[in-house]
Amino acid sequence: MKLGKILVALCIVTAVSVFIFGMTRPCYAKTGPSIEDTEGGTGKIEGNVPDNTGEKDKGSPLHAWKAIVAAGKKAGDTITSAEFEGMRNWSASTRGYELRSLVAIGVLAPTDARSKYKLLVDATSEQIDLINNEAKPIVNKISRDGTKTALGIDTWILDVKHLGEGKAEQIAAVVKKVTGSNVTPGAVSGDFVQEDIYADKDLEASVAINGEKPFTVNGIDLSEVEGISGDIEQQALLAAMVDTRIVSPEGKIKGSVVDFSAAKANTVIFKEELLDKPVEGFKAEFDKLDEGQIAVIIAINKSSEDIKTALEQAGLLEQRGNRIIVMGVKADSLAAQAFGRLFGDNNIVDLRGQAINNILENKDLVKGLKGAV
Repeated sequence: MKLGKILVALCIVTAVSVFIFGMTRPCYAKTGPSIEDTEGGTGKIEGNVPDNTGEKDKGSPLHAWKAIVAAGKKAGDTITSAEFEGMRNWSASTRGYELRSLVAIGVLAPTDARSKYKLLVDATSEQIDLINNEAKPIVNKISRDGTKTALGIDTWILDVKHLGEGKAEQIAAVVKKVTGSNVTPGAVSGDFVQEDIYADKDLEASVAINGEKPFTVNGIDLSEVEGISGDIEQQALLAAMVDTRIVSPEGKIKGSVVDFSAAKANTVIFKEELLDKPVEGFKAEFDKLDEGQIAVIIAINKSSEDIKTALEQAGLLEQRGNRIIVMGVKADSLAAQAFGRLFGDNNIVDLRGQAINNILENKDLVKGLKGAV
């Protein structure tokens, strides 16, 4: 995509805001986190993050398939990995999960040519939505964006480990029913993550955020960070740090863990109040940043429409999701209180040049990030 690809964000269920913005990449990956529902529900909880267009998009087979349709591809057409990269604002590992998932449910088939797939099914975007709706009870996952919306093929991965035996075949039957195409599930690995480990590939942050693999950041176990307890909070903090580009979106297997690197931060955090007068306020501060430095707006009381309007007025809307990241924080939450203490009387918190150790020692920053989206 064009300028960049990055990941997706996770939040603790009690501290989540309904609106969030995703990001595009300068080498970063979005992720769709999934962990067990700790409230005793029958489904699994999974992250669901919009992209920088303002429309819901995430690294998932649903949006991958829609992107293929939007590109004008028809049944019988081929799609190369290079073409697919141009359609999707996600990392290589995320795109790999999307392609293999679509093979698993019979929408795509690999060809004899390397990195080339054949589209087997004609479908409209509306039909894909219908397939997704009918697949929801099969997939049995729910979002953790505060709405707990049931997910179908909008889940992040469609392998046997994620779905269970026979579920891909059931989804393929739904595809056949809706489109009238003769759909046959493709032969794929039952565990895409393990397949990538065997291939010695870097793993995207979702495998750690989802609880699939234990992880470290520059060798640091986040359970040792003050104020962090339990897997969910560690995963939430990792997601937020990837989202704000403090931490790499893909990690390397080191022994039994996935380690995510963290260079010195290039991130500046802004109060949402600066958007009240975007030309004189936020825009002036944003223009001081060097190319490659990131502005993160902490949105507590402003809606997504408020922020969109402000960025339009400032002439910066095209930077949303690229160099401007918006993190939603629920009002009156512990995260909102933490950010309030962090800002104090200032409008800006400058993290540029800070090492990960210093960032993790900042108690209010950690508390804010782990509860933000």
